[in-house]
Amino acid sequence: MKIHLTLRYQKIQLEKYAAELEQMVDDRTRQLVHADRLATLGTFSAGMAHEINNPNTFIAGNVQVLQLYWQAAEPILNKYVHEDTTGRLAKMTHQIKHVFDDMLEGSRRISTIVNSLKTYARQGGVSKENVKLLAIIDDALKLLQHRMKKSITIKKNVPLDLIVHCDFQSLSQVFVNLLNNSVDALDEQPGQIEIIAEKN
Repeated sequence: MKIHLTLRYQKIQLEKYAAELEQMVDDRTRQLVHADRLATLGTFSAGMAHEINNPNTFIAGNVQVLQLYWQAAEPILNKYVHEDTTGRLAKMTHQIKHVFDDMLEGSRRISTIVNSLKTYARQGGVSKENVKLLAIIDDALKLLQHRMKKSITIKKNVPLDLIVHCDFQSLSQVFVNLLNNSVDALDEQPGQIEIIAEKN
């Protein structure tokens, strides 16, 4: 009887261990799949950032050349402004400079987003450093700029000198996820997203 009970107990224990091992294998498999997806996403983001940055550099360079041409042409056109009774020439000469400025600002925004993508795509082990929390939040906001519509206002109540010791990329991704969820919660409606942080 004792032998029978012992064998039965051992069988139960083996079944328990087998179930635990199966769960461990299943958990580990999910972790590996998730890690592989993150690595693929990082590689894709890095490649996409490179493909965006090249034409953007070309655009910014050409806008600067056009600005130089305009600086030479503007004084000549201004001589004829008073002869244009429609006022179109005066309006055009006034607007062109602002158009060039807007184009360069757009190019700078693209560069900022590309740099954020490069940071997000950075691979390797976790690298912790002392970083201003506001810098991390701003990085996340830049990545989500396309989702931040005019009807959504962002209020940051974060001390300028608040330093955190963390992995920049990982914490930035946390804020990206939180902000994404906040935008989704607004459901296309006007609203405000407030980010609050305090020193302990």
